[in-house]
Amino acid sequence: GKLALGSGFVFGTCLCACSVVCGAIDLILKQSTQATLKLSPFRAMGYMSLPAFALLSMPGLLWKHQMPRPWELHLGRSTSTDFAVVLEAFKLQPAILKLAAFSGVLAFGYNTFTTYLAGRLSATTASLVGNFPTVILLSLFLFESD
Repeated sequence: GKLALGSGFVFGTCLCACSVVCGAIDLILKQSTQATLKLSPFRAMGYMSLPAFALLSMPGLLWKHQMPRPWELHLGRSTSTDFAVVLEAFKLQPAILKLAAFSGVLAFGYNTFTTYLAGRLSATTASLVGNFPTVILLSLFLFESD
């Protein structure tokens, strides 16, 4: 088929490829950390969760980007940070923070589970199983035809 090469498509493809590589590195590090430090998966994720949250929050707090037209009209400015958008969403619907907190609990549980699996299985096996859907979707999108 014909290969779709729009700038958004190429960027998304690069992000998916980076995601697969980072997922493999993550599992290898989890396996080696668990073997070396003898931490339980729960404790390992507990020690990593706050530094990871702080590191990943920085772009949301500092990076301004273009807003979609409805948000631009609502906020009264064309660029804003993700944090400003979340604050505005909280004003409109306070229950949104409960969903965000629940999402964090689910992410903590998922990471604890993958750390447990990385310690029990080989990192290669766990990485293959975890990234299999991403590889399939990436292959389908890459060979998409008009």
